[in-house]
Amino acid sequence: MKKIITIICFIALFTLPIGSMNIQKSEILNMDDTTHRDSVQRFLPKQPWRVIALESLCNFSVFGFDAFILNAEFAKVNIVTIRTNLNQLPVWDTDEYSTNFFWHPYHGSVLHNSARMYGYNFYETIPFNFLGSLSWEYLNENEPPSANDLITTTIGGASLGEITYRLSDLILDNRSIGFERVGREFIAGLLSPSRLLSRLVSGKAWTFSREKGNLLQTEFVDFDFDTGVIYLREKSGHNDLGVLAAGQLEYGEILNNTIIKPYEWMFLKGQFELLSGKIRASQICGIGALRVHSLLSDKNTSLSAGLFQHFDYYNLKLNQNDGSVLTPFYLSEAAALGPGLIWNRKYPNAEMKARLFANAIGLGVSISDYFYFDDKDYNIGSGFGFKFFYDFIPFRKLTLSLNAENYQIYTWKGAAKSLYSMKLTKAEIMQLNIQGDQSDANLNLIGLKISYQLSPRTSISLQGRQYHRHTHYVFFDEMDFSCSEHNININYSF
Repeated sequence: MKKIITIICFIALFTLPIGSMNIQKSEILNMDDTTHRDSVQRFLPKQPWRVIALESLCNFSVFGFDAFILNAEFAKVNIVTIRTNLNQLPVWDTDEYSTNFFWHPYHGSVLHNSARMYGYNFYETIPFNFLGSLSWEYLNENEPPSANDLITTTIGGASLGEITYRLSDLILDNRSIGFERVGREFIAGLLSPSRLLSRLVSGKAWTFSREKGNLLQTEFVDFDFDTGVIYLREKSGHNDLGVLAAGQLEYGEILNNTIIKPYEWMFLKGQFELLSGKIRASQICGIGALRVHSLLSDKNTSLSAGLFQHFDYYNLKLNQNDGSVLTPFYLSEAAALGPGLIWNRKYPNAEMKARLFANAIGLGVSISDYFYFDDKDYNIGSGFGFKFFYDFIPFRKLTLSLNAENYQIYTWKGAAKSLYSMKLTKAEIMQLNIQGDQSDANLNLIGLKISYQLSPRTSISLQGRQYHRHTHYVFFDEMDFSCSEHNININYSF
């Protein structure tokens, strides 16, 4: 069920907002449509009790699904489990990677949107994210409250939440009717369930208006959608061949522009793969500008600098002949922040673009070679990272793209060596309260893409990427792991 929801959200982000939905690139509303939307957003009355009620409804809905539809063991909650949780502090949990570092941030995005709907700005929503997460951890699970979930739901949720809030604001249109209206409300609801609930309760979901009814200024938006063949090969010789669907979205204008409101410029990309009959999300990454200033602007050259929030989720998996799954690469930046430079240079017959980011990682993840307790096969830690993106566009038809990313993650609360030889019960494992192995990991990714323009909206591309990890362990041998990815894609730009 979770995979189905993820796939639908991905399609909504990168394909459905065009065509019959009729969201045009760089859509600008006329004066009758805007109704001073910046003023509407600025002067929306803050309604904390409605936020709390909406967050409680969202938490209860998720809990009901887990308890009565999935019959999940962790959702069997009673007064005893609540009392037990209330008498202990949060611990580092042992849930699986996708649950902790994708689904909890998505849950946080729902909480974030609850506060954004009732007059709170980006920063003011963070306490509500935390309180909603705290309530979930102590009241809606029979497992010990999780320290990493509180961070990923609060901080990662703010990142995904602002992205989904702004995208849902683009999609919703109170002027639409019929199938188009239902489609817009449905897609916006997938991105922001709490916004859909609010619109259903208020009646706005079906009320017709002569104004579009946005709460935010409409920004320029670029959509790119790729589909093609992918080939993965891990260094020991394991390989897999399949198809992929990938997309990227850039929202707002960052060059020659001053950004003071968070996420007025943002970049989002995602990739899904169908390998050996299994669909997986292998990459979901977002960068949002918190504040940006133009340093240089003339006819041909632009340079801007700013502070950016990062959310990264990499989950590479290869299906093997015996039915098992090999995971060569995990990488998460659920809470990351740092400076960035954006540069653009135009020539008579060419153009160059470069983006450089450095960020502190408050909470990150790499895969472990030794730590296998319960569903946990990864190490949590903190560290730093660098990203570099470069595009060279000669003769208008050809684009050469290079991206390089490097991360260093240190696990600062690791397991004692004696732990690995112990036989522990499920209850004892949940109380371990450790981040993983005593280790530090260096992860890097380098990719090269060559695209050729077939038509104004269509291009074909060849892409290769290399993933590499080197982990130093205190009690075990150092490990190197690498995986290569090659694909041929058809790209469509909207």
